[in-house]
Amino acid sequence: MAFDGERCVTLSGCACEGASCSLLYESPEACDVATASCDSRACGGATGLTCAASDYCDFEDETCGASGAAGVCRTRPETCPFVLDRICACDERTYDNECFAQREGTDVFARRPCEGCAAMDAEGAGDCIQFFGWKWTGRACVGVGGCECSGRDCRSLFASQEACEETFLDC
Repeated sequence: MAFDGERCVTLSGCACEGASCSLLYESPEACDVATASCDSRACGGATGLTCAASDYCDFEDETCGASGAAGVCRTRPETCPFVLDRICACDERTYDNECFAQREGTDVFARRPCEGCAAMDAEGAGDCIQFFGWKWTGRACVGVGGCECSGRDCRSLFASQEACEETFLDC
């Protein structure tokens, strides 16, 4: 696969000649991801770009763009096989499989149902420097601080980021 300046294309022939031969990709997906910032199909991540309504943003690393890496706009599938392989999608909803999530316009966040990994209800309020602990947002462990903590999970905050991450390791 190679990028022709507009899209990823398949090369044919017995040998590659020219200065660009070192810029070949193993698969169409690898080419799309590597060249995402070069074309108008880039989406999400640090780009902040969105896809057309008929597409979804496909991220290589299943972080839904949280890592800052851009995804690639891909056409939503029209039909999906009914194979039960539940996944948690970027919209924090559980779908029967990856295809059903993509058909709804979202990508895979984790290869497991979303249940059990719901965000904790704890928010810091005020301009104080008191630190209350670490909470799970549904995607990451973040610190909670302020003058007071409000929410039903304030008494369940973790003492360390490591303890929080270990608890939600499978999420």
